[in-house]
Amino acid sequence: MPKGVKVRYVKFTPEEMAYEAPSDVSDPERFPTRAAWECFRKWRKNVAVLEPRVRALYPSDAELNKALLKLAEAASHVGASR
Repeated sequence: MPKGVKVRYVKFTPEEMAYEAPSDVSDPERFPTRAAWECFRKWRKNVAVLEPRVRALYPSDAELNKALLKLAEAASHVGASR
C-alpha cells in the first residue's frame, strides 16, 4: 500500500449483514440517491472536457458551438465533393 493511505476496518452487525436491498429502487421519493445518480449519468453523456488551450480560444459555449458547427459543415462539403 502507498504511504499515507489509511485503512479503516468496519464491523457490521448480523442484522446489517442480512439486509437485502429492494429490487425496485426507481422511486425517487424513497431512494433519492439513485435518482440523483441517474440524473448525473444522463447529464454526463452531454459533457465534453476541453483542454485549457481550447477554452482560452473559445471562452463561451456559444462561440465554441458556432465554430464546431462551421467545422462540421465544411467537413461535410469536402466529403460530398469527392
